Amino acid sequence: MRPTILLEPAALSSLFVTFLSSILLLGISTELPIVDVSTLQRLDDGCTVTVRGIIVDIRAFDSGADMVVLLDLQGPETARVHISAGSRPRVSTYASVGDQLVAIGRLALEGQIPAVYSISDRVTLTAYSVDTLTISMVCESWQLFIYDEFTVKGYIGWDANSDAFRISDDPFGRPPGLRVRYTDALPILEGEMVTASGRLVMDLQDMSLELAVRSISIAL
Repeated sequence: MRPTILLEPAALSSLFVTFLSSILLLGISTELPIVDVSTLQRLDDGCTVTVRGIIVDIRAFDSGADMVVLLDLQGPETARVHISAGSRPRVSTYASVGDQLVAIGRLALEGQIPAVYSISDRVTLTAYSVDTLTISMVCESWQLFIYDEFTVKGYIGWDANSDAFRISDDPFGRPPGLRVRYTDALPILEGEMVTASGRLVMDLQDMSLELAVRSISIAL
């Protein structure tokens, strides 16, 4: 008898997004090459682009339109994507801070931050934050993530200098990293790669960045 492999709902959801995004991106790739946010300033104003980036802000308007701010995958450049209502669901109903998005639209070089004007039919979520966002990204562009909630993977370690647990991309706890607001589970998870969902806050006493954890578990 073959063994039965069971996947948790979160893992199934991630696999489904990856599969769906691959199908949708096949259609996108036949139109235009995908460019990063950092490339937009070097393109012609008014041209049609396919841009990808990490969501750092989402705003929904009563008109049915959405506006998202995308961060370059390598940072720190950002771009606004204005999304009119189409036949597909609004981005604000299924995307979150930290997710990776691809959008096709008209480029407008408005001031220092470029803008892309798109429609919901031409916007695709290509990865959830847990699969694309890193602790390094958050630390390097913390002003864009402060007071936002997101899900991220990282290693839990004890930092003797700050007398606190920290989460970082490095299994040995090397910086950059975020202090993790204490929960009873942290001593058990020390040295493990975890999936943590929480809100980025600033400890005003020592001006340290903290991840106020809402949920945390060993990463799959």
